Amino acid sequence: MEEFLDARNNGRRIHNDAQMSWTFQYRRAFAAIGEDQTVRVMKSYLPDPDFGFDAAHVLKAVWKKSQPAKDKSGFIRSWPDFSVVPEEYAKRQSGTGIETQEFVNDILSVVDDLIKTDAQGADYKHALKLATVAFSMPYVDKADMIKSLLQLPLPAIEKQNLLNVLVLSGEVIYSEIVLKGIDELLDEAKTNPWMLQEQDGWRLNAWLRL
Repeated sequence: MEEFLDARNNGRRIHNDAQMSWTFQYRRAFAAIGEDQTVRVMKSYLPDPDFGFDAAHVLKAVWKKSQPAKDKSGFIRSWPDFSVVPEEYAKRQSGTGIETQEFVNDILSVVDDLIKTDAQGADYKHALKLATVAFSMPYVDKADMIKSLLQLPLPAIEKQNLLNVLVLSGEVIYSEIVLKGIDELLDEAKTNPWMLQEQDGWRLNAWLRL
């Protein structure tokens, strides 16, 4: 375990592209171990601005490994796959078949500490990244936390991934924040028109799908 952590810490010195590759490899390695010590170490790393997001993904992978596979076809779906929304919405409205996974509370406890009133912008961004992982696992009764996160004083683009995750989990999001994201994008595109042209305008389409 210590050797894995020493190697992971050396990731700070790796070029961004290579670092991304190593990041996924370390996530898979830790998740494959999946023992109590790994879980404890990952929980301790959650507040870390460099490694906390990866640690949250390892916890999610540990949880997911214990779950039966939902899609055995082998077909890889693009993300976000909004075809699941009607079913997830129905389950959340009925309140049946959903319980909060343990790791969700572990991650959101760190998120709660990060969004205290004296927090900095970097803390808010880290909190949002952690929350996207937490809310991609089963949970109930987190309305207050969701409201606090969506009200953070950050541009809407910083919250886009969280909004996608919330919709996929069956939550209802308000149109105001989606319209704000579109307005921010159009405003920035006035000086950077390529933002609406690149790859068939995927940035705008991502907001419109929400």
